[in-house]
Amino acid sequence: IARAMGLDSRLSGMRLVGLGVGFAGVAALVGLDVSGGDFLSVAAISITVLGYSLGPIIVDRKLSSAPSVAVIAASLTINALIYAPFAWLTWPTEAVPANAWWSIVALGAVCTAGAFIIFFALIAEVGPARTTVITYVNPGVAVILGVLILGEPLTPGIVIGFPLVLAGSFLATRRAPTMESEPHA
Repeated sequence: IARAMGLDSRLSGMRLVGLGVGFAGVAALVGLDVSGGDFLSVAAISITVLGYSLGPIIVDRKLSSAPSVAVIAASLTINALIYAPFAWLTWPTEAVPANAWWSIVALGAVCTAGAFIIFFALIAEVGPARTTVITYVNPGVAVILGVLILGEPLTPGIVIGFPLVLAGSFLATRRAPTMESEPHA
């Protein structure tokens, strides 16, 4: 997809295998335990994963000279505009309590804006190809934390998917072995 958009990203064979294994892990995490499935929810997650996968490459190749804060602000504004109709359609009929609003503010400021700042630093530090692995790790960590902290059930999708996510992340981010030349006699 990145190449089709003119975002040439050099991916080795092993990195492609790792990304494939990681993708299979995420699919197992979200797909093995869905009974009947909610198409719109799966579609929304898929679009999000696609955005996170292409985002680092776009930032590195096309927006590297733009200030990070401006790119973050534009990204969040576009997201808000995309989600606004869905929020409006599902808006509660009762007044939203103040603690819910404060939770939204905290999630937006800390978990979203803060995560974007770290995300941009990660792109600068390790490059866009390695940064895309966060797309796979995020849902894996989320479901494991759900099991450990919230007491959610440990499902077959988690048992199969999380190790695949970890293995895929390892394969996709490891450095290619270097060929050291042996001294000639």
